[in-house]
Amino acid sequence: MRRAWLCVALVSAPLVMASWCPLTAAQEQEPAEGTHAEPSIINPTWAFDLTVNTPRPILVNDDRGVPRWYWYAAYKVVNRTGEDRLFIPEITVVDDNGRIVTAGRRIPPAVYPAIAERLGNDLLESPDDVLGRLLQGEDFAKESVAIWPASVEDVDEFTLFFSGVDGETKPLLSPRT
Repeated sequence: MRRAWLCVALVSAPLVMASWCPLTAAQEQEPAEGTHAEPSIINPTWAFDLTVNTPRPILVNDDRGVPRWYWYAAYKVVNRTGEDRLFIPEITVVDDNGRIVTAGRRIPPAVYPAIAERLGNDLLESPDDVLGRLLQGEDFAKESVAIWPASVEDVDEFTLFFSGVDGETKPLLSPRT
């Protein structure tokens, strides 16, 4: 059965979910009440300004010298919330084959420097260094990249989900308990 993912798909334009959107497969019947969270139409809490560039591929040698393809999406986050806040993003990628990958995991050390060189952005921080307190205002904006391995399968589209960019939380009750 082919899965169609709820939320919004990233095809060729940058598109970001500012709050965590669950990866719930759309099926013939609607999901049971309480099995997934949906972001509020109007976020009742604070939210960072987040801009994400179109994902791009890059070919880099892995730790064994074998060339491998990776995807990266550069992003910029600005804190205009009125107070300094902790910024700990988690970026999840879902492709149209149902593959779910957390960006930044199992990425060889040579990949980020290759991306930084290609982008030529003096303000770019590694995904590990971007974590931490985000001060207020454009002058304290942070820029980094989400990096994930390219799939060996044919992928036509994927969706990026960003968590940690706003204060919205929703408790979920398990329908089984």
